[in-house]
Amino acid sequence: MKLTNLWRYGLLLLCVGYGVAVGCGPLQESESSAELTGRRSGLDNQCSPPSLVVDLNPGSEPPFPDGGIWNPSALVAANRQLFFTAAVSDGGAGLWKSDGTAQGTQRMKDIFPGPYGPVPLALTPAPGGLFFRANDGSSGAELWKSDGTDEGTVRVSDSWPGFRGSEPDSLTVMGNQLFLLAGGGLWRSDGTEGGTGVVKEVGGRNLTAVGDTLFFSGIDDVHGEELWKSDGTSAGTVLVRDINDRFDSAPEFLVPMNGRLFFSADDGPLGRELFVSDGTAAGTKRVKNIWPDLADSNPAGLVVAGNRLFFSADDGSRGPELWMSDGTTDGTTIVRDIRTGRSHASPRSITRMGDQVFFVMEDSTRGSELWKSDGTEAGTVPIKSIKPIPSGGTFSELKGVGETLYFAGNDGVSGLELWKSDGTPEGTTLVMDIVPGRRGSSPRGLTRVGLKLYFVAWDPVHGDELWSMELCDRSPPQLTCPADFTFEASSPNGVAVPYGVSAADDVTDPLELEYSHAPGSTFSLGVTPVTVSARDEGGNTGTCSFQVTVQDTVAPTMTCPRPIFFQATGSGPVEVPYPDLQAVDAVSPVMVAFEPPAGTLFDVGESTSVLATARDSSGNERTCRFNVTVEIPSDGDDEESGCACGASASGASGWGALLLLLALTRLRHAVR
Repeated sequence: MKLTNLWRYGLLLLCVGYGVAVGCGPLQESESSAELTGRRSGLDNQCSPPSLVVDLNPGSEPPFPDGGIWNPSALVAANRQLFFTAAVSDGGAGLWKSDGTAQGTQRMKDIFPGPYGPVPLALTPAPGGLFFRANDGSSGAELWKSDGTDEGTVRVSDSWPGFRGSEPDSLTVMGNQLFLLAGGGLWRSDGTEGGTGVVKEVGGRNLTAVGDTLFFSGIDDVHGEELWKSDGTSAGTVLVRDINDRFDSAPEFLVPMNGRLFFSADDGPLGRELFVSDGTAAGTKRVKNIWPDLADSNPAGLVVAGNRLFFSADDGSRGPELWMSDGTTDGTTIVRDIRTGRSHASPRSITRMGDQVFFVMEDSTRGSELWKSDGTEAGTVPIKSIKPIPSGGTFSELKGVGETLYFAGNDGVSGLELWKSDGTPEGTTLVMDIVPGRRGSSPRGLTRVGLKLYFVAWDPVHGDELWSMELCDRSPPQLTCPADFTFEASSPNGVAVPYGVSAADDVTDPLELEYSHAPGSTFSLGVTPVTVSARDEGGNTGTCSFQVTVQDTVAPTMTCPRPIFFQATGSGPVEVPYPDLQAVDAVSPVMVAFEPPAGTLFDVGESTSVLATARDSSGNERTCRFNVTVEIPSDGDDEESGCACGASASGASGWGALLLLLALTRLRHAVR
């Protein structure tokens, strides 16, 4: 008999001693990786099977403070690192970080020395690290921050001196500020003691940032629990609308979509329904009365996928089902009547994965089923029931990673273990049976950092410890560039060209884009090829390209001269000087030409049309015409007449006519 088989029988005896309720433990890590992979793991698109990162607390005592209770905030990805809380026998509860290796798993600070100290709570990612709530034993529960180093893990402020502390809660990052509820009021912090203070003395919960506006369920003595908003100032922290003027509307499930806030609220007359708010009283209104009359449709589990809001609701005739809304009354509809009749089964654990959602339907008749939906009735289908009917099954901890859904599932044979799904029945498989038998490892806290998926799992040898799994990313990012387009130049340098590129990757999100020419930069005249690339965490590079053509098709502007009347000094052809013609162009210099050209001799007594043409460097032209008239000189100006009266000739002729008239008058009198 092989030694491996002897070991298995020995382990079986140990399992019997340990108790049927507990079940057998995992295989020893000394087993070869090939045997381990072949018998316990379905790798598919994983690079490796899940493995124990480090045994922080040797033995079966759990180092994790949740003690087996589901606590997703115990593991958080921040600043491209994994942060988590754990309690070990030699140092009590503290804040830890890990890079996925035993050597890289370190405690940053033992905030409350000793074995019975409170654990840090509300780990909240922020630029440069994270904020959290901790008690150091002297100042009570206060706001702390960490950049991932021991010296950078510090208390931000002692906002409420004393043993109790301010007990910060609902930590929410908006822009470069942290907002939180502490000591019965709304606070904000920039991470410094001087920059941490109360915004307004108003209670609340459900802090949710929508752009630069913070919404929350605010509580005061006048209105009860209603929708509030804040811009970070005391004056700007106000009631949005008293939705229920008799009781509390108690806004729940606050989520942003397309710059507005969607939530569930009870207005009194029509019950709890789906609401939307743009931050104004007039713009805070019911989206649709899903269950008419006084009953509550109870919208719950609001999740945004693409430009659609998915949620569960009850219209009074079909029971709780999956609904979808685009924010309008007509666009708020049931997706599919999954459980016909007044079934009490309700979609739960609605989780976004790309532009679709996964969710769980469970009832006493059909058991527990994993479903997916793209927002259409035909595209809302069951994927798999992993536990025989009618006993029901267990799906929990749904986590979308790229195009793969990871979750904790119980098929009735392997216990609660780590599963994955690509959205197809055949692609929904057990990742690894960490603890063979019905007990299962109860994976929880699924958190992705880079190309590692971390979670907490239990086995009878190590207890609750940190595990990780390498994720494969063999596909390059998919970039979508705009089509080739043309802009009109606005200056000699060209024109600033805005454009957008979308990028998606199976694992890495968000992606950093590299541009040959950044959006909004100035493109010169001509055709410029643009290349955009992105590199994911797996080292795969995706690119897209397009062309930007900058052209100059606008003719210059010019002011045409007025007609020219030129007095000739003789009877021969004369040269008439052209005036300066005003012509300008926004892109290039302008050349002006005349036809007939300057220097042409014009005949006396004739009027000639002159064509003026203004041409820019791109060949765009603008033309106009003006007349040049050379006037005939008078007789008095003729030098051969012997009269040099010049301009007085016309006056002399007048006097001569007058003298002739007087002479004729005298002659008439003489004849009489």
